[in-house]
Amino acid sequence: MNRDFRVSVDFQNNIKTKKLHYELGNDGLISLIFLWGRVAAERPRGVLTGWSEADIEIGASWKGEKGKFVEKILELGFLEKVKGIFKIHQWKDHNGFAFHAEERTRKAKTAASARWKRDPKVCSEHAPSNAPGMLPHSSSNAPSPSPKPSPKPSPKPLPKPKPSALVFPENLSSLEFQTTWEDWKQYRKEKRATLTPSTEKSQLKKLATYGPSVAIAMIRQSIDQGYTGLFDIKQDYSNGKKQQVLTPEIFEELSKI
Repeated sequence: MNRDFRVSVDFQNNIKTKKLHYELGNDGLISLIFLWGRVAAERPRGVLTGWSEADIEIGASWKGEKGKFVEKILELGFLEKVKGIFKIHQWKDHNGFAFHAEERTRKAKTAASARWKRDPKVCSEHAPSNAPGMLPHSSSNAPSPSPKPSPKPSPKPLPKPKPSALVFPENLSSLEFQTTWEDWKQYRKEKRATLTPSTEKSQLKKLATYGPSVAIAMIRQSIDQGYTGLFDIKQDYSNGKKQQVLTPEIFEELSKI
């Protein structure tokens, strides 16, 4: 499930935003942001399948006149209705990372399953005996020749050590972080900068000092900005416009307004 979504810092200067504020006041703007948060968490593709007008307004924590919020965001173009189904306008363009969340999760689960799979040991069949049959007794009384000593068997080669499985730090052991980590490894591979085992351990050790939420944000920042390293969280720039990451902590602060 997504833990954040993006809002442009020019959001307040958009003419549609100003009209929404003029018509519905601060409550309208807060409800719109709350709606985007719920969509990122529950409908990452931006298509509100199964949601009615009431569901939308409840999810947006709208406290005003019933139906007014949905009516106004439809009118202003924040929301669309196609064949009876609501969808967020241009959600994929503005929140591409949230849009592809389900696809990333599927790929990460497949990769994790392949990584942890263990092939059963196959028992080899017993080799047939090659001992020669006993020779018949000789009628001669000549002493039999001394038997030659059996050659010493060649020492078996030592088995090659198996690569140790990657162990995540305790505070980074959640499925969400491991999913994001698989995204990071795939991204580095596509950049022809595949992570070595020692680099993985070093980066995980560094990320563990930040905690899971910040660690995930750092990885996403590097992927979004085309970095091959991990850096402290910065404001990012997309399409020539300054962007900010709306983290759960910021979202929680907004909910207190």
